[in-house]
Amino acid sequence: KAEITITAVDGTTAKASNTDRLLDQVPGMIMGKTGITDLAGGNLAIVYASGGHRYVAVVMGSTQEGRFSDMMQLVTATRAIPEPQLVQ
Repeated sequence: KAEITITAVDGTTAKASNTDRLLDQVPGMIMGKTGITDLAGGNLAIVYASGGHRYVAVVMGSTQEGRFSDMMQLVTATRAIPEPQLVQ
């Protein structure tokens, strides 16, 4: 979800916004986690479904902006791989 409102037991609320810009750009997106630190750089992990399979893709050591385009390259490359044929 792009944004959620969380309500505490005492009734106070807080809004949280998703920082994963690929949320609506990767068909079959199940979840994503962004992160950035001085040491690790820009990071992004996602789980998405495609062709009846679930995939996990992780980008580490990128930049705050570059992690999203790096991830799209991974997703695009993965979708271009032909489905394996089972041998009977």
